[in-house]
Amino acid sequence: MAAMTDFVFQLLIIFMLISTLATESQSHLMDVNLPTASVKTNTVSSVTIAVDVNLNYFINSKQVPKEAIVDELKKIMPAKDPPTVQLAIDENVPHKYFVELVDIVSVKNGWKIGIQTKEPLK
Repeated sequence: MAAMTDFVFQLLIIFMLISTLATESQSHLMDVNLPTASVKTNTVSSVTIAVDVNLNYFINSKQVPKEAIVDELKKIMPAKDPPTVQLAIDENVPHKYFVELVDIVSVKNGWKIGIQTKEPLK
């Protein structure tokens, strides 16, 4: 019985490690180097738009062309009370691409936006 307890305990540790890795921010999976902010806020969102240094656009880890962002968002956004769209943009991407995304998401479609950053420096 003791061997079975050890085995179950090891499985529990493995599942905890795997679930931690699976819930990592999607921006880390897409190699986006986020800028650092002085304050970290937690916003729950089911929609993330990421832009890497090569100007590849991702919606929830799925690569999409820039022209198809609105169509993809309309497919996955609920009609009532849409979630905040998180923008995860590499710190080396020129500012104009951030402004274009804000224009697409917030100004033209009225969705709320959030900005993902690294943990604040201590």
